[in-house]
Amino acid sequence: MFRVLALIPLLLAAWIGWAVPQWYLSQAYISNTRVLLENHDLPDPAWVANVKAVATWDWDGQTRKQLMLTLGRLMAKSGLCTDSKRKCVAVSPGAADKAYRIAATAAPHAPALLITRAEYLINSNRWREPEMATLMARVQQIAAAQPEMWMAETLYANLLGDAARMTEAIRRGLALPNGQRFQRLVERLEQ
Repeated sequence: MFRVLALIPLLLAAWIGWAVPQWYLSQAYISNTRVLLENHDLPDPAWVANVKAVATWDWDGQTRKQLMLTLGRLMAKSGLCTDSKRKCVAVSPGAADKAYRIAATAAPHAPALLITRAEYLINSNRWREPEMATLMARVQQIAAAQPEMWMAETLYANLLGDAARMTEAIRRGLALPNGQRFQRLVERLEQ
């Protein structure tokens, strides 16, 4: 019995000897992710760094949540591949779904995460999937003060062909205290 108890400090020391370097390496990767997101035209290197951070140390919730947000940034900067004539990022539905599932383990109710998921489903032409209607209802409950939510709602209503819903989404987006941010989103969409 005492021999087994004597092994506990040794096992704990071995685990700490493995865990601390892994954690530091993960933090280096996630720091690189943030720097690369801000300083590159195409954030592919940020995606790679974020994936490495999660693979190295998946216990950190912020790193897992950042995975879907990095995918959202990829979409915003370069778009998803819908044709071969422009430079874009190809993300398979399976990879995007996996990124969302991983991120959702860290922050299942985070507005930024849910809005990014909705934007992905819209931009990847997967908006007809049953998840979309449920997701939009959930996002409206927790992120009604965010212009990006109303932009996603506007786009979704347009895809559904629901003019009244689209008009209401635009009205509510413009009525926000930061409605000028919604206006900038609309202007960027028109370009």
